[in-house]
Amino acid sequence: MNMKLLLLMSSLLVAGLLLVPGAGLSACAEAGASPGAEPFPGLEEFIDGLMTDQISNKGMVGAAVVVVKDGKQVFAKGYGFADLEKGIPVDPRETLFRVGSVSKLFTWTAVMQLVEQGQLQLYEDIGAYLNFAIPQVPQQKPITMWHLMTHTAGFADTSKGLLSKGSHDQLSLSESLARHIPERLYPPGQVTAYSNYGAALAGYIVERVSGKAYNQVIEETILRPLGMNRATLDQPLPPDRQHQVATGCVFRNGKPVAQPFEIIRLAPTGGLTAPVTDMGRFMIAHLQKGHYEEATLFTEATGREMHKLQFQNDPRLAGMALGFYQLRVNGRLFLTHAGDTTSFSSQMYLLPEENLGIFVVYNTPDAAGARRQELIRAFCRRYYPVTEAASAAVVNRKGTSESPAAAKGITQYTGLYVSTRRPTDGIEKLRQLFDPLYRPIRVVAAGNGLLQTRQASAGSAGNGIKITDWEEADFGLFQQTGEEGDEGWLVFTNDAGGRTFMFLDNLAPRGYQKLTRWEKNLYSPVWPIGLVLALAALLTLAVVVPQSFLGNRHAVILLTTTGLLVFVTVGYFYVCQFAVYLRGEVPLTLRLLPLLLGLNLIGALGLTISLVVNRKALGLGTWTIIIPIAAVLATVALQQWAWFWNLYRPV
Repeated sequence: MNMKLLLLMSSLLVAGLLLVPGAGLSACAEAGASPGAEPFPGLEEFIDGLMTDQISNKGMVGAAVVVVKDGKQVFAKGYGFADLEKGIPVDPRETLFRVGSVSKLFTWTAVMQLVEQGQLQLYEDIGAYLNFAIPQVPQQKPITMWHLMTHTAGFADTSKGLLSKGSHDQLSLSESLARHIPERLYPPGQVTAYSNYGAALAGYIVERVSGKAYNQVIEETILRPLGMNRATLDQPLPPDRQHQVATGCVFRNGKPVAQPFEIIRLAPTGGLTAPVTDMGRFMIAHLQKGHYEEATLFTEATGREMHKLQFQNDPRLAGMALGFYQLRVNGRLFLTHAGDTTSFSSQMYLLPEENLGIFVVYNTPDAAGARRQELIRAFCRRYYPVTEAASAAVVNRKGTSESPAAAKGITQYTGLYVSTRRPTDGIEKLRQLFDPLYRPIRVVAAGNGLLQTRQASAGSAGNGIKITDWEEADFGLFQQTGEEGDEGWLVFTNDAGGRTFMFLDNLAPRGYQKLTRWEKNLYSPVWPIGLVLALAALLTLAVVVPQSFLGNRHAVILLTTTGLLVFVTVGYFYVCQFAVYLRGEVPLTLRLLPLLLGLNLIGALGLTISLVVNRKALGLGTWTIIIPIAAVLATVALQQWAWFWNLYRPV
């Protein structure tokens, strides 16, 4: 079906659903709600317009939104299709969505329940609760549950053991965690480095302390008390619910392609499947400090502790609560958590001071969270405009003294910065080059006293490069040009070891570390490209060898070795591209990679020696020796590049 026709049909169906009574759950439709003054006048019309635009113009198939206020669900509605192929619309009460990492909030809630009961300590070494060892780093303090909840444990990121496309290769939680322990990049408590592994550890500790399976704990202590009867952690879904789950889609060549049901091996990080109305109940419980109708999840003291600020990468920025992180919108400080899988995206926003909660979920990816940001920003502009207090905060944050950076200039901040959340184990490290989640940010001086950040992003226009200009406000502090209110801040700091870090205000769960000049070069694709060019030169040399020498054994050596080098190089680049999509187990081809790289170097050396020794017999001039020598140097350079990116130790 033509894509334009498909989008037109989608828009027409959505528009039709908006006019059908009962197609969406609107104000006062949820059990327990009562008639009265409308807290957000025109809310349904407002969200309808925004979501319809996203479906028509922004690569969305289906979505659902729920809004809670003062202990009530005041709005819940579905948009688009739960199953595009079958034409099944989204129902806010019945359609199940994968909520991704928003599931972590259930893990953290279960942790705080055990802390409240005295069975678990926030500030004790987690090793006391595990049956396998997390290697200790000399002269560093041990990792605690507090570090896991604030994402300051210092773990490298990893997707090993995280996802599966079927149930046949499921490992137990303990087996997966013990098998895939990531590297420690930072001392505990130094900087945020978002960690799925850390959240999974917390879920496993819940199992160990409670003596029950993780799924059972969440079911008994959270889902059942809140009446979240449609939500489930079962993977695959029970047969009676499989027809209710939305089909996840990704867009390829502008067309939505249905994806299979994802199994999250590490369930505490993202295993929950739920309708938005159930998620509304969870938000109300947190906004009411643990209470929902007759149910009590935790005491008010526990709720206050969980929601208060616990850690900041810099005092001038939004920070981490316990499990939640802060997000500044229109001068309001939300508690939030996003969730993304390969084919679903979601985000929860809580504004405790207004007793407000919003949850939105899509059955398509949301590159860089653009659609979610559009929703929450538009909502706040309409219902929570910038206040005088927020405007005053901008003046206070900027300070009044002349910037101490003036002596060195803003060029001291320029360079290439890598995310503190990044994979470093095995060949998965290469994802830093290709995966938008990990791509580094380049900081340059843009002239007129401005800094400019440039980051490759799948959701950006202009060849996929997101460019942002920043104006200096105080020492090490910059604000995004054109940003309104107390938002859009960027901070540079140095640690005790002299390393430079960059932190964004509304990206509390991670920061960016400046690379050294040597490391910066290794992030460049010039090295492997140079090898390809050198090998192309060798091929050219092989072609121009006088035909009369084709019977000569030396010519045979030349052609055979050149062919071997080309074959190995092509195979090598194929493997590198494949590594971007690695999820879990490593195939045999990657285990052979060190051997192929070794053959690459041996072949280049052998070819050069053969040409030097036999150049007269081959009828080659002295100048032709430069080509194989250059190829050897390029190959040696590649070995350094390959060593840095773990190609000699891919598993």
